[in-house]
Amino acid sequence: MEKCDANQMVGGELLSTVNMMRRHIYNNRAEMEDPKNHPTSTQEWFLVYIVQRAGQDVFQKDLETQFNVRGSTATEILKAMERKGLILREPLPQNKRAKKITLTPKGLTICQENRRRIMEIENKLLTGFEEEEIRQLLEFLSRMQQNME
Repeated sequence: MEKCDANQMVGGELLSTVNMMRRHIYNNRAEMEDPKNHPTSTQEWFLVYIVQRAGQDVFQKDLETQFNVRGSTATEILKAMERKGLILREPLPQNKRAKKITLTPKGLTICQENRRRIMEIENKLLTGFEEEEIRQLLEFLSRMQQNME
């Protein structure tokens, strides 16, 4: 059996970190009153993205680019979010195919609650890191993403 070197372990460490984050963020999902109408983790990240762009128009293509998902995947996620009453997709008068995505009051409330939890996890993740280390980490992750394109 071959030994794995450090380069072969990075993907596994990233996956492990993401899984740990999800467990911390969503550990109360079973306790929720109505889990079927609550967003999935991916849907929650979509909500955060939309809130962060308050005052700007957000379209499906923006979400596809930001989260590196295929058009068909984004369509299914957005349809489910619409069914759960989290978002509205409104066609533009000048282009009926382009639909602006806006949060419903329910979507905004859920996003605000989850954003608080996400920030707690971010702070926990980065405890003990200097600003320069955080900047470097973000740069490294960005380069890894570019390598995968």
